[in-house]
This record gives sequence, structure tokens and C-alpha cells, in this order.
Amino acid sequence: MTVAAKKLAEQVLALPESDREKLFRLLRDSLPAETETLSREEWDEAWKKELEKRIEEMESGEDTGVPLEVIWEDLRKLTGKK
Repeated sequence: MTVAAKKLAEQVLALPESDREKLFRLLRDSLPAETETLSREEWDEAWKKELEKRIEEMESGEDTGVPLEVIWEDLRKLTGKK
């Protein structure tokens, strides 16, 4: 995992549970509807594969990511908070 990914993970995990839950739901709801038919085990395996793919893309430089400040701004816009 890159330093940037580790830092982001630390920041996300430091959020209050209610914020982490909202962020989880936001990410989950961004997925296609057919993923809701997966069992818990299928869901977990699919996410594991996706996370591994994204980590590889970050480590290889294929994806440079999004600055945390941009993510926070987008979340504020989505929730109507400033």
C-alpha cells in the first residue's frame, strides 16, 4: 500500500462511526444495483478483489488518486454541509 493510501486509510478509520457509516453507504450506493444480490461472502470477495486492483493501480502509478481535500469538498456538497 502506498504512503498516500495508508494515510487516507488512517484518516478514514479515525472518523467517528457515524461518518464512516455514511461514507460506506455513499460508496456502496455508487455501485451498480446488481451488486445488492450478492451474499455477504460474495460481497466481501468482490470488494477484496477491487481493493487489490486499486492498490496495484496506485502503487504502479496508473492511478494517482484524488487529494483528500477534494474528497471532503465533494462529500460536503453531497451532504449540503459546509
